[in-house]
Amino acid sequence: MDRKEVQMRVGSLFYVQSSMTALLNICEVNGPRCITLTIGRFEADAICQIRDDIAIPRPMTHDLLKDILEVLHGRLYKVLITDVQDRIFQAEMFIRTLDEMVSVQARPSDAIAMALRCGAPIYIVEDLLEQLWKQQNKTRVLAPEDSLESCLADSGDLSRFDTDFLRSALQRYVSNEEYEKAILLRNELERRQ
Repeated sequence: MDRKEVQMRVGSLFYVQSSMTALLNICEVNGPRCITLTIGRFEADAICQIRDDIAIPRPMTHDLLKDILEVLHGRLYKVLITDVQDRIFQAEMFIRTLDEMVSVQARPSDAIAMALRCGAPIYIVEDLLEQLWKQQNKTRVLAPEDSLESCLADSGDLSRFDTDFLRSALQRYVSNEEYEKAILLRNELERRQ
């Protein structure tokens, strides 16, 4: 039985303060649904490096895997998030070789990091997306970026936000020429040093 697949894109990524995890939002390309995956900090770094075009001095693991695929004349065709059990997500990487299509099991975070490097699309099974979307909307809390916006508007306490998150937000505000917000974040980051 073929299950319908929905194309997704990488949305926001937030590091969890005092933890080795991050929250990665992936969103429907042609629709409103987004879901949040909890991923490891190293995988989050790998996603940020490629998403934000951060130069690194030497190749990391996902870069190595991409190079190996190319040397073997393989191409990452797509990534598909297929299931979740006990809050652990499953994914498959579909790789086109010279004469066949092969599927490799992977953690979604690794598969997404590879998809971004290889320019491959990211999909999720439709019924899984719908199930997760409904579950997450029942327990929806304010996203960190929305919470930050609210906090800045009220001149609130920024101490609850992770330093890496504030640095990322600072870069975004400077790029968007939102200097008043950038100054508030810069002051908070300087206070922490």
